[in-house]
Amino acid sequence: MGKPEPPPHLTAEQLARWHDIVESLPGELLSRADNQVLERMSIAWAAFRETSVAINESGLLTLGQNGEQVRNPLLSVRRQATQEMHQCGLSLGLSPYARTRLATQQTEEDDLLSALMARPIRPSHNN
Repeated sequence: MGKPEPPPHLTAEQLARWHDIVESLPGELLSRADNQVLERMSIAWAAFRETSVAINESGLLTLGQNGEQVRNPLLSVRRQATQEMHQCGLSLGLSPYARTRLATQQTEEDDLLSALMARPIRPSHNN
């Protein structure tokens, strides 16, 4: 299937996150089929970092249109990035919970295959 390749349109920060993700996962786990999830995760992680820096600089509250203090709109952007990272992370096995699910699925598949391979082949009797 081939190894995943980062898309050429990623920014430097997004590309750095791509490589962080790919290097943190077992090489045999990834293929080109994972490109879209890796791309989404890289973009979301970079957006999460960018908005976190901006929120740290501007604060949780900012001035609204009428000069009143309002919740920083960047908090919504960061929350969306967090949700995207979470979804992609589950698909890629990037949390302890997700890794246990991947390991369990692999073990169950291996056990099923072993069980099937261990069964003796019985000749069919056509009466």
